[in-house]
Amino acid sequence: MSSDNPYQPPTTQVEAKTESSDDIWAHVDPQTVPIGRGLSWIGQGFSFFGRNAGVWIVITILYLLISMITSLFMANFVLQPMLAGGLMLGLFAQDNGDSIEIRHLFEGFNVCADKLAILGALLLGFIILATIVFVILFFIGMFTVIALEETGTGSELAIIILLVISVPVVIILSLLFGVVSWFAPPLIVFHNLTVTEAVKESITAL
Repeated sequence: MSSDNPYQPPTTQVEAKTESSDDIWAHVDPQTVPIGRGLSWIGQGFSFFGRNAGVWIVITILYLLISMITSLFMANFVLQPMLAGGLMLGLFAQDNGDSIEIRHLFEGFNVCADKLAILGALLLGFIILATIVFVILFFIGMFTVIALEETGTGSELAIIILLVISVPVVIILSLLFGVVSWFAPPLIVFHNLTVTEAVKESITAL
């Protein structure tokens, strides 16, 4: 792992705290776990929040404000991995007995910033590509409906076909965007994976 990462996290500090953290920061291959494990993670999340509720509320407000302002320029997709990486570093600090601070929200700009920025650019490109796909599907559906109405055929069939095609596409694209935007930042920040490796492992988690 790169020595310029001040956190050097999971391969050192976290392994020493395996007993208390349930090894939640260790780098493991994607795997299936019982649903109860997922529920325990939710409980851990509320526990983290309860330790520094005031700071978390301020961080949430700042995050939403930054997201709303930068969304006007579509820069929110580029910044999101950096902010997410910072939040993960804050959680890591909490799990190791420290307190999360407002500065943690911006720590992603100091740790693996180049990789997180590239990831953000990829997410932005993904959104642009998805938008193009949606627009194409919309126009295909619209022209199909118009053509069927001109021939006297009911347009209901065209609408049904369009839904059958578009709904799975929307679900798949949403899932891909979700897992990459959620899983890739911590993989990069904590385990120093390349952007390509982080994206591949995130998608594999599906």
